[in-house]
Amino acid sequence: MDLNDAWKKTCRVIFGGEIGELDGYAAYLNERHYMPYKEKRSAVSGKGVIVGSDRYCDGAGFVSEDEVDYGKKYLALGINEVKDLDSIISALSDRFLYAGNKIFGNSKFVENADNCSDSFYVKNSHTVVSSKYVAYSSFVRMDSSNVFGSNTLIRGNHLIRITGGADIARCFECSLNVNCSDMFFCFDCTGCAQAMFSFNLQNRKYCIGNLELPKEKYLAIKEKLLEESREYLVKHKKFHSLFDFGIPKGAELAGISVPKGNKGDGEKGIAEGAFRSATRLIFGKELSPMGRYEKFLSERSEPVREIKTAFGSESHYCNYFWCKYVPRGRMATREEAFETARRHIAIGGLENASVEGIISKLGQIAFYNVDYDTGGNSNIPETPMKYYSSDCFRVGDATYSKKCGYTTHVQNCDSVFGSSVLMMDSSYSLRCHDCVKVSQCMDMDCCKNCYRSMFCHNCEGLSDSMFCFNTKNKSYAIGNVELGREEYMRIRGIVVKELLQRLEKQGTFGFDICDLGCYKGKKA
Repeated sequence: MDLNDAWKKTCRVIFGGEIGELDGYAAYLNERHYMPYKEKRSAVSGKGVIVGSDRYCDGAGFVSEDEVDYGKKYLALGINEVKDLDSIISALSDRFLYAGNKIFGNSKFVENADNCSDSFYVKNSHTVVSSKYVAYSSFVRMDSSNVFGSNTLIRGNHLIRITGGADIARCFECSLNVNCSDMFFCFDCTGCAQAMFSFNLQNRKYCIGNLELPKEKYLAIKEKLLEESREYLVKHKKFHSLFDFGIPKGAELAGISVPKGNKGDGEKGIAEGAFRSATRLIFGKELSPMGRYEKFLSERSEPVREIKTAFGSESHYCNYFWCKYVPRGRMATREEAFETARRHIAIGGLENASVEGIISKLGQIAFYNVDYDTGGNSNIPETPMKYYSSDCFRVGDATYSKKCGYTTHVQNCDSVFGSSVLMMDSSYSLRCHDCVKVSQCMDMDCCKNCYRSMFCHNCEGLSDSMFCFNTKNKSYAIGNVELGREEYMRIRGIVVKELLQRLEKQGTFGFDICDLGCYKGKKA
């Protein structure tokens, strides 16, 4: 089975029939990348290179993963090239090429994709891990299959246009659903099955517009609505958006009474202590308080912002994956969302139910929880998305994580700060991006299984290394050259001393791993 066959199968599973060829829906499916991939040109061959991020500086050089020579020999730095930080970076600058088309592990049949690991039949996608039959999608992980036009999900199958979810099956145009199946145009539903055009439900079945129906009536109306939806998709090559609702009318806001002023109270002291520990391990010196280094930690991470919800409560949100699509006038706290879920729209009988009619009424219930809190979380102030986590501060999405701060998305992490996009299985690290299993590291990008290293890109199996690009399995290395412990620690001391001076004086270094390839040696 190829991708087009998988697409047709998925359409049959969801809609009860096919709607056409996969590539005919490319524009529609591509809309739902949280972070769209970019096409660059290789500095080696000039061929196209797919890069799963736009965080790299203008003018940076790129190389395709299949062009990387992992055995290439480089010269060690000369004595006149180790005078200060700028001289070191200048001497190594020709080695700073960012890799795209990265395919790792046991992966096959991958086309126009980046950062794919142990995955099969992937097209026009990036950041796909242990999954198969994935197209026009990103951040798809952990045994997902038959996924199209979706992002930021784990353990999902037969999905089209999904934005955020876990353990879901046979879903279309949904967001933030967990442990759900057979969902159509639904937002923030947990433990639900067989629902259409519904919002903020918990443990419900056979619902349309939040109205629970007898099974037989639900299935009859569902069949009619699916047929209309197939016809609409075939004609327009797109469907209505789950987030396409305007400013709520007064009547839609009436009757919701919840306590105001809940901003996600909590104590950040535990995260503060973890930040001190992380900086001691990396710099040899504890830095404190964490808030003093907010600028340094927030240069790449998506900031957590304060908002007033549609109903007047104070809360926080992060412009990350599903939330970037949410109409600002329809944001709600968790408690407000649960209150709106008590409402339902009028469906009528089989002869009166129609897609257009139902969507025209959804303004009554279409409110979006930006304070997601599931799984027994504790002490996580100013963190909009919390899932089995504790003691974090200003994290966009904390999933199975603890003691993290000023970061966008962490999964299975401990004491990670200032990182953007997805960090997995990592600890005591600062300003790392798209990394897996890094510890005591700083400014690492697209790296795996690295320890006590900094300013490295597309590396695996490093320990005690700096300024390495596109290399593997090295220790005490600078610029891809192993120096031995004594010489490495001498040069590292020069680098760390100047980094601390810049940080204490200016609150930043003046560069990071994502613009190192364009850095011209101007001090902060």
